[in-house]
Amino acid sequence: MLAPEGNSVILANPVDKSLYYYTEGMAAPMGNFQNYRREPLAALVVDRSLREIKPGIYSTTIKLPASGHYDVAFLNDSPRVSHCFDLSAAANPSLKEQKSVALRIEHQLKEMTMPVGKDFTFRFKLTDTATGTPKSDLKDVRVLTFMSAGAWQRRDFATSVGNGMYEIKINVPESGVYMVFFESASMGVRYKDLPYLMLHAVTEPSAAAPGKLYSHAVRMNSYSCPMHPEVKSNKPGQCPKCKMDLRITKTETTAPVTTPTYASGRKLMIPDVEVLDQDGNALHFYRDLIKDKTVAINFIFTNCTTICPPLAATFARVQKEIGDKDVHFISISVDPLTDTPERLKAWGAKFKAGAGWTFVTGNKQEIDKLLNALGAAVSKREDHTPAMIIGNDAKGVWTRTYGLAKTGQIVGLILDVMAGKVDETANEEAKP
Repeated sequence: MLAPEGNSVILANPVDKSLYYYTEGMAAPMGNFQNYRREPLAALVVDRSLREIKPGIYSTTIKLPASGHYDVAFLNDSPRVSHCFDLSAAANPSLKEQKSVALRIEHQLKEMTMPVGKDFTFRFKLTDTATGTPKSDLKDVRVLTFMSAGAWQRRDFATSVGNGMYEIKINVPESGVYMVFFESASMGVRYKDLPYLMLHAVTEPSAAAPGKLYSHAVRMNSYSCPMHPEVKSNKPGQCPKCKMDLRITKTETTAPVTTPTYASGRKLMIPDVEVLDQDGNALHFYRDLIKDKTVAINFIFTNCTTICPPLAATFARVQKEIGDKDVHFISISVDPLTDTPERLKAWGAKFKAGAGWTFVTGNKQEIDKLLNALGAAVSKREDHTPAMIIGNDAKGVWTRTYGLAKTGQIVGLILDVMAGKVDETANEEAKP
């Protein structure tokens, strides 16, 4: 099967139950796709990439599941372009009225982070949409968990614990963002029919006394090719020269990273480091952006193609709904070596960032110090948290929430923080 690029093919191999990707002139495959232990007999490539139909005009065809309003994120690698816009789909009178989804799901999570390498147990409730009663004792409620920026995934069956409640254990191998989907074949509910979860896996910190800062260290493996020692990587894979599997050469532990505790009425220790805003102005982070203000802070980088555009789009909606209230929005780059003030300004313009929204970059050492203090330091930029920090410095109230939560939830939390009303229960992560 000819691949979309035109100079490559995808081959189905029933013997080892895999699909292989070959490009012109290569004697070995550039990659392969697992087929979930099924025997592939053929491959069909569905190419919905944009095509230039007129000079400067690009088109593609998509099929939407239902009428309504959609948020569309447009991403392009070269040249680098990212933009979000609204799309409305009218009802199609020639189609039969769609049958409503048989189940409604309510996630029972209090926080949206989970530890790496340990069982993470959470519950969710299923309700029969036809009767409005809890749907218990289903034996085929299956949960799909996969890493958004990798190939790892697994499927598990949830256990019914009564009154429509189900329990599932997840154990993920590495830090990053994970998507969790739900289905039930007996109820005719597919993965795409129910709202999914987005969870962030982090290396679990060591125990600390209440109210104290704690630290954690990240273990990093180093890999190299036994035939070509100059080929090195920080993750497993194959040597591009000889296709041999890379082998672990050493394990390193990064320096401990301090992370703050967020609690009502407790001051957050924020360093007054020197930073640059999107206009190239030199600022002191605490005294110029935080002191005596109510702020909302998130973490992004402009080359991100996963959670950063939705994080920025959420920020934009929250800023619009907050209106003229005295709230300052801050987006801190986790990749200051790449994100210059000019890049940040152009990136913010794509999301129509209004006055009072500051994009922060600067010297890497200074930004690292800031990220450490805010609990957002990561070894790889792709692993940064989708959290949002909300604080009222004048009243000493700080909390954090899920950065992709519903706009109304975030706005309500910001207003509570402005009024100094946040208590310990308000520090729980908002549900998506």
